[in-house]
Amino acid sequence: MSWGRSRKGTIVGVLHCRGWDSKKGSKETKFTNQQPALNRFYLKHILFGVFFFLVLPPLDFFASDLTRVLRVDDDYSLVVIYHGQRERVRLIGVDRQQEDTAAKPARYYRKGVREFLKKTLQGKNVLVIPENNRRDMYGRLLAYIHLPPDQVEEPLPCLVGTADLAIDVNASLISCGYARVDTRLPFQRMERYAEVEKDRIERERKAEEEAIRKAEEERKKKELEENFKYVASRKGQRFHKPDCRYAKKIPPEDLVKFLTREEAIEEAYLPCGLCDP
Repeated sequence: MSWGRSRKGTIVGVLHCRGWDSKKGSKETKFTNQQPALNRFYLKHILFGVFFFLVLPPLDFFASDLTRVLRVDDDYSLVVIYHGQRERVRLIGVDRQQEDTAAKPARYYRKGVREFLKKTLQGKNVLVIPENNRRDMYGRLLAYIHLPPDQVEEPLPCLVGTADLAIDVNASLISCGYARVDTRLPFQRMERYAEVEKDRIERERKAEEEAIRKAEEERKKKELEENFKYVASRKGQRFHKPDCRYAKKIPPEDLVKFLTREEAIEEAYLPCGLCDP
């Protein structure tokens, strides 16, 4: 391999292949100066870097680590591999949800938190998002946990999503009724979590009202089946006593029952002229 300079100043490399005589026509391969191509190569990568960091939306994993959950330590703590070492992580912004019913006074905590976290997180890859590297009094790292969408096995309706389509596990604990907002110390997502808790309380109130309404309907239906005193046909215009001969001719699918005479009249039925109910 020999190097020389041409008349125009271009660097030329001449490769003399073994076994060929230079006087009889040796095989030569010339390499010209590739500086313009290198400039285009560097420019292309610089433009790509500008597009990637400035044009694309910022993602959480720039400030977080995708890590695997080794186990659920307690109701709101996880053991993960973080920065190459085992780390105990405490979910920030959540506290124990207390039961406050006649059967269970407020001193009893709602069960099922650990089972929910085991089913949702154990063995999964998650995003650990610390809040300013804060730690609690036990040395646990305070962080938000995001579960990527491809790691969700059972999409429950109470799960809370994020802007990058992941699941905010901290907020989901509040939304699903396994936790309440921890107001003892301020944190960045406090207002958002308070809204989640407010929505959950409203859903629980509506569900309780619906349960009471259905229970009342069932009670009235049972009482009507046992104690009805008047009957009528859906296709007829008059109501009768149960032992009336016209009442016995009403098909079961058209039979309407009433506890009182006033109920039948309110439904626009007229008294039967034969049994005089």
